[in-house]
Amino acid sequence: MRDIVRSHYLIKIVYLLKLVRELKGISQQSLANQMGVSKQTISLWERNEVLPSKDNLERWMNTLIEAKEEI
Repeated sequence: MRDIVRSHYLIKIVYLLKLVRELKGISQQSLANQMGVSKQTISLWERNEVLPSKDNLERWMNTLIEAKEEI
């Protein structure tokens, strides 16, 4: 049961991170480059096909916090 609840919250966090990325105008490719992962990885996370690890989730959040909007 605990894993189900944790997955539910992770899915919500991932949705919010995707929303922030889109609002900042940052492409999946740009985010992937900044994080050192592939665009496909970002896409898998955002579609909830694969949930990011705790370390990747933290890196994703920090990357978005530090990222400037794309022109």
